[in-house]
Amino acid sequence: MNAPVLLKELAARGVMAHADGAELVLRPARSLDAALLAEVRAAKPELLELLATTPTVPPKSFYPRAAYDPAAATAHALSDDSLTSAQQSALLRFADEAAQQEAA
Repeated sequence: MNAPVLLKELAARGVMAHADGAELVLRPARSLDAALLAEVRAAKPELLELLATTPTVPPKSFYPRAAYDPAAATAHALSDDSLTSAQQSALLRFADEAAQQEAA
């Protein structure tokens, strides 16, 4: 699996992935089986590079149901001054898609 596919699989399992320097942080890690963990380890450099260049908004499963607010999560991510305009646009498209899914 390549890095974008792995990130989608992790998100589907409710796992939040982010880079902390050279470390790949996965929460909650207990949601990973041995096969997926092996694939994540094999793709770690590609995942770290992708996470460093792609803005992320935590999935709604990351928040308690009553506390999830896509607009607040997006605003928080957009407050990062290091994001390029392309990254900000991608983040806004992602937030729009999430809002449409929430409404459905």
